[in-house]
Amino acid sequence: MDVQAPPRPPVIILGAHRSGTSLVVRLLEHCGFFAGWWLESNEEARYFVRLNRMLMRKAGARWDRPEAFRDFVDSATTIDMYTTVIGDVLRSPAALAYLGPRRYLATRGRIGALSIPWGWKDPRNTFTLPFWLRLFPEAKVVEVRRHGVDVAASLSARHRALVTRDVNWLRRSQSAFFLGSAVGPLGRASRVASIEGAFAVWLEYVREAERQRRSHEAGRWLQVRYEDLLDDPVGFGQRLAAFAGCDASEENCSQFAASVDASRRYAFRHDRSLQNVAVDHAKALERFGYPA
Repeated sequence: MDVQAPPRPPVIILGAHRSGTSLVVRLLEHCGFFAGWWLESNEEARYFVRLNRMLMRKAGARWDRPEAFRDFVDSATTIDMYTTVIGDVLRSPAALAYLGPRRYLATRGRIGALSIPWGWKDPRNTFTLPFWLRLFPEAKVVEVRRHGVDVAASLSARHRALVTRDVNWLRRSQSAFFLGSAVGPLGRASRVASIEGAFAVWLEYVREAERQRRSHEAGRWLQVRYEDLLDDPVGFGQRLAAFAGCDASEENCSQFAASVDASRRYAFRHDRSLQNVAVDHAKALERFGYPA
């Protein structure tokens, strides 16, 4: 890492949950992108995820019910106050969780001093973006978008899997029931338990991303359609890597392309019930450029 080079602004990756944001981060990482030292299994930096969750809680919102967050960010005073707090956290020793020991020492604990392509992925960025742009006004944004029915189906399937896991856990240890009732999917109702609710969540995210994009500086926002990336992982991957300031060589993107599962493109077409959901929501899908 060249610590003498000038610092770079981050690349902030957003989009609805299950839209392909993890795939985008894996591509960028393959091309030299730093997404964080302590990552969750879905390529999300725990450090920034926790900050976003804190902001959501302060607004009385959560990832599957984000609507309250709009009122929270409508106040310039609110943004100023919480941006100050977040800025202090970014300059605190807690930054080690994102930077890791080597980069923490090299940058003297300053995340904004990174001189390599860097950033973080979290679908919640879709709503918390105003705070991050106040801290990093030169940041670039990558918005990942996927067909709404595929997103809804994936969200609902994940929810069912989590509920099944929690039920099995509680059956094995009845003494853990009270703890289990307070955490995980069993701890609260979720909109994504049904396809209709999950589709409504997708709509919330794409509408908010559209709203944010209109106020963002041209040339610093790239929309990535999941289907386009699957259709041409080399060509589109090079465009994405170049936008993020990474090594956009054909060799890098070709190596990544070998791991791409193109069958996930418009997966809903292989399920009659999901096709019907698409027909029911044809107008909303077409509004955002997708076929029913």
